[in-house]
Amino acid sequence: MISASRLYLIFVLGLVLLVLSFFDNVVMQSLLDSFAERKSLFNNFVFVSIVCISITSQSLILYLVMKMNLSLGTGLIGKSAWIFQILVIISLCIISSLLLYLVVNITYQKSYDAEIYRSIVYVSYAFSILNMGFLMKLLATWYNRNIGIVLLLYILAFSAYLVNEIFSAAILNSQLEISSDKISYVISPYDNYSYVKSPYNDLYNITSVISFTGIWLGTCLLLYHYSRRVGRWKFWILVGLPLIYYLVNWDIFKSNIIYYVMESNPDLLDPILFALGGVKQAGGFFFAISFIIISRHVTDQKIKFYMIISGTGIMLLFGSSEISLLQLIPYPPYSLTTISMISISSFLLLIGLHYIAQSMAHDRKLLEFARKIVNQKASKFLYDLGSAQWQKEMDRTLPVIMDVGSNHMDGAAVSTSLSEEEVRNYINEISEEIKKIQDEKNS
Repeated sequence: MISASRLYLIFVLGLVLLVLSFFDNVVMQSLLDSFAERKSLFNNFVFVSIVCISITSQSLILYLVMKMNLSLGTGLIGKSAWIFQILVIISLCIISSLLLYLVVNITYQKSYDAEIYRSIVYVSYAFSILNMGFLMKLLATWYNRNIGIVLLLYILAFSAYLVNEIFSAAILNSQLEISSDKISYVISPYDNYSYVKSPYNDLYNITSVISFTGIWLGTCLLLYHYSRRVGRWKFWILVGLPLIYYLVNWDIFKSNIIYYVMESNPDLLDPILFALGGVKQAGGFFFAISFIIISRHVTDQKIKFYMIISGTGIMLLFGSSEISLLQLIPYPPYSLTTISMISISSFLLLIGLHYIAQSMAHDRKLLEFARKIVNQKASKFLYDLGSAQWQKEMDRTLPVIMDVGSNHMDGAAVSTSLSEEEVRNYINEISEEIKKIQDEKNS
């Protein structure tokens, strides 16, 4: 038995990485304006610290996922899941090595190779696109068996996110093609020749909106069950804030806000930019909330665990999908650490949803088995279906039905998310249906 605090430690480490991505992408951008700031020891120290914290946190998350898998006795479902675990370990090792090599270059040479920058970007996106592609295959198969609006929204949103990743990689590649071989503090990242508008920018923005909106709608529907507790108006105001926050960051609105602040009170410009810059992190946190809330209402530890890592994965996936600073190829290379998180975040989302999908399929089989057993018992039972004898017979049958939950699927133990009480209620519903049919025949 693993304590709840240990299970949620993965989510806490995810929050650390989410906050880190905000500093990496938004706060530290303000220290790239001048020659002196880019060259400063403080700037280099902060970058090195961000790299070290990121590598340590990602490694701890991966270690905890693997260790808790073994402790819970779940393993990973299917050979493909084991392959993806090996791949994410390889990607983390490669990216960590490249980031540390980058740190050495910056420390001793006061510059870094653009090829190292390119390699980190390519490796991060390659593994993430692979994970997301397999996740789309999983969700499509799941949708064919369990048609639902939430699942459909998630399929559309993650499909758009997958395409968005491809456009992100293309944009960064076009920028790297015209960059210098050596990036140092001498060149400002805001120089005109160091930034070109990619033809993929509009497609990147469109797919970003579709993916964010799709996940937002799906999350609202998942959380709608709790609207009665806070009131529907309060609920829609609360869930509407992340979408409003996201829409305000559209260029047409953001540019007007910045222009107004510069004209009226320039001293507020940096705080306003900080406030507007955290939209991806805020959205990622909001998307994770639905999984975390559901996990708190699940009794089975295995389901709870995979809900938590799914929530952590989706939080980091959207929190790290920011390239506005990355495409400037700055010195120090802030935002590069953030983009390195998409590999492990897509892996967490993949294995989390993979197990949940298998568990739901297992639930369906368990309920089908329950209906079959109850029908067989009813056809042979001599007493009234509502009698005490029938209830005793069902009490003896319930453990047999629940034993289906201990079966194995694809070589790994898959838990049912249904409690004995829920299965008992389902059996009572079936009994009522059968009794009603029998009464109609007898009347």
